[in-house]
Amino acid sequence: MNDILKQHYLRLFKIMAEYERLDINIDAHLLRLFHLVSAELLNYLPSIDYKDHSHLFKKILFNQKLSLLEQELPELLHAVRYENKFSAINLLKRTPSIICTFHLGSYRLINLFLAENQIPFSLVVSRNVIQKQTELIQEAFRSSNLTKHAQLDLIDAEQSSAGLKMIKALRSNKSLVVYLDGNTGAGKPSILNENCCEVSFLNNKIFVRKGVGVLSHAARVPVLPVICYRKSLTSINIKFKDPIFPDNGMDRGRFSSQLMQQIYDFASDYIKKYPGQWEAWLYLYKVAVQTERNKEIPEHLHEMPKVLTFNSKWYGLFTLDNNNYIFDKKDLLSYKIQPQLYALLNKFQNRAAKSKTIDVILLQDLYKKGVLIAS
Repeated sequence: MNDILKQHYLRLFKIMAEYERLDINIDAHLLRLFHLVSAELLNYLPSIDYKDHSHLFKKILFNQKLSLLEQELPELLHAVRYENKFSAINLLKRTPSIICTFHLGSYRLINLFLAENQIPFSLVVSRNVIQKQTELIQEAFRSSNLTKHAQLDLIDAEQSSAGLKMIKALRSNKSLVVYLDGNTGAGKPSILNENCCEVSFLNNKIFVRKGVGVLSHAARVPVLPVICYRKSLTSINIKFKDPIFPDNGMDRGRFSSQLMQQIYDFASDYIKKYPGQWEAWLYLYKVAVQTERNKEIPEHLHEMPKVLTFNSKWYGLFTLDNNNYIFDKKDLLSYKIQPQLYALLNKFQNRAAKSKTIDVILLQDLYKKGVLIAS
């Protein structure tokens, strides 16, 4: 192991320790984001105990930081364990392809891998990334010294002309790198949008854009799924799946929908195994399909339990801009509440309390809704 990697790993262990000590309760925006992530984990990976959600949330934030740090470290490429590396390189040198990946692990290393192997490509990203990270991405790409090109070609996925630019890139023998879980593109993602479809994902469903399948079918180019994940902090893996070639005998819409399901099935295994490495938990709520859930609320209110506690599994509390809110993880909505009610719920959240000390009608209502549960 060279000195650069040694120094990098030492730095990572220090940063990881900082995130483990992070108190998410001191920042209102961070606390609200945690409640959203917790709700997604309950709905998509219910096998994970909700008491572990805060630890997972810190790992997600840490991994997000990690991917930024490692995008300018080509030395890491020689420490990566590859699966199907040479077949992927042969394909990409033979024909431009649509490389589909996810915000998992050190996902930005895939760009460095392509540069190191002299594979021309354009990176398809959201407008937000272009506005906030273009300079950082370009500087990291230039400093890698892996390519003679000073500029990485970025395509704004949300521009109306994005499709034409992608076809132009493919025709000029450039592959495309697309982060499917970014779900960026024109129009709001929903089943009502003809550019979107519904796919099964983990324990639930999400809306996804199917433009990759449409583009593959129209341009007659293969799709190459790839995933990056860490078995440990110092062990990075990049796995290339077998390419998926367009079926021109199949209806374009059907091919696109089936393609999205196939790629998400591939990624799901790794997201389920390494949930703390998937950055998209931070915005999965934007494409979540709302379904009826078991609310764990008593159907009939009998005798009030003597000791009650706040239902932290399905509800969260936070204060933002001097307003108090309760967050319902079942419907992913925040509700503004009065300071007195917030103080009461916060009291139950910090410790179980005897029901006889509080207004009975209010307690019955909170108990019936599942906000308060038996301790």
